[in-house]
Amino acid sequence: MLRGNPAAQTEETDRYRFYHNGALIDSGLHLGTIGTSDEDLRIGRAFAGDGYKGKIDEVAIFDRALTASEIHEFYLFY
Repeated sequence: MLRGNPAAQTEETDRYRFYHNGALIDSGLHLGTIGTSDEDLRIGRAFAGDGYKGKIDEVAIFDRALTASEIHEFYLFY
């Protein structure tokens, strides 16, 4: 299977977790609240600036934070 650099981030009420290649590499507490917006969702681009230089493929957005084992399973099988 051709594999790139899979990354995932979960956002919960008070905590974020960042995964790379199926493994947790960073987590921490939010300094504010997760808000809502009528703005378009931007993936790979900041609100200002050039943004990400590269390709992004197979984006998935869920309505809940996935568990570490679910993220690892995605890394192994998708």
